[in-house]
Order: sequence, then C-alpha cells, then structure tokens
Amino acid sequence: TFGGNIGLQIGNPTNILLSPAIGYIPKGKLFNDKFMIGVGATYMYQKIKYTGVNYEANIYGGRTFARYIIYQNFFAYLEHEFLNAPVFVGSGRERQWVNSVFLGGGYLLKLTEKGGVMISVLYNLAWTPIHPLYSSPWTVRVGFML
Repeated sequence: TFGGNIGLQIGNPTNILLSPAIGYIPKGKLFNDKFMIGVGATYMYQKIKYTGVNYEANIYGGRTFARYIIYQNFFAYLEHEFLNAPVFVGSGRERQWVNSVFLGGGYLLKLTEKGGVMISVLYNLAWTPIHPLYSSPWTVRVGFML
C-alpha cells in the first residue's frame, strides 16, 4: 500500500511537508488483514520571521510505523520518526537527529476498496517543552492511502 501525508501553510510561518510512505500487510497465522507495518520518508521546509530574526530550515529523515484496525475503520497507530534538523545549541545552530515516538489513533475514510483519507490524533511520547521540532506533544494528521 502506498500513501503519506502532505501539508502546506503559507504566510508567517511557512511550512511545507512531504511524507510518502509504503505499508505492508503481513500474512500468516500471527497476522490478519487488520495489521500493517511500513516505512516512510519525510521532508519539511520551515520559514519563520520574528522581529529581527529570520529562521529557515530544511528538515529530512524517515519513519517506521505500525497500524492496527481496531473496529471497522478506526485504527491504533504507533510511529518512530527520526529527523535531521538544525537545532539551536548555545548561540548557534547545528544539525542533529531528533527522535519522536507517536502513539494514537484515527479513522480511515474509505474512498476505494484499498484507499482513502486517514485522519489521526497522535501524542509524541518523546516530547519535552524544549523539543526542537514540535511546539506541542499533540499532532493532528490528515493523510492518504492508495
């Protein structure tokens, strides 16, 4: 299965997100068609202008995930995301790998037999108040699946 997330916010701040993913439904005695594992790539562009400060960043990395259909089209979701981003260290910035672990659930609105739109609410278990990429531990995503 192919899918992913896209995002666009223009203005101040400007955010662009491209995050394609490939999912696999394992077969066998331990699995059924409700369970999916997958991998994905992520690219984010951010541009923010504050009084006297301009911040611009290209952020990239990947993710692994597992999804389980709990009831009809409602699913549980777990993801490990690892992104390379410029992080403020002292008075400057340096690129570092930033890890996030998202846990949550969502709903798959089926548009075809195998595809549709996914809406999910996720909590970042690795979030702290000084997390360099996310201002809140909560994330709402809208994605697609083909």
